[in-house]
Amino acid sequence: MALDNFTKQSWEEFRIDVDFGLNMGAGELLELSSCNFVGTNASGATCTSLIADMTTLTLINGTSTGMTNTSLQILVRAGDETNSPYKLTFYGVTDLTPPHKWEKDIAMKIKET
Repeated sequence: MALDNFTKQSWEEFRIDVDFGLNMGAGELLELSSCNFVGTNASGATCTSLIADMTTLTLINGTSTGMTNTSLQILVRAGDETNSPYKLTFYGVTDLTPPHKWEKDIAMKIKET
């Protein structure tokens, strides 16, 4: 899912992805071992393990380009209205030397009603 923000309930868990493919050249790939994901709450405190399952951070084919390994995907979960909105930050790093680096922020709002 390509988006800038979304709303979910705290019980819901699903995967979201960020496609960096439009920035990448032909044959350029993300290097998963160099990529990262960080989650912060509305006050700026890091809460990555609360709102995402880091074991699910993976590469997928680009959702807008179809290019191989140009998107990062992760399972989001939990959160609460009090600490919402959360900022989900994806860091994409490519296999070039020196690597290209991109960052994408997505706002996740928790609403229980």
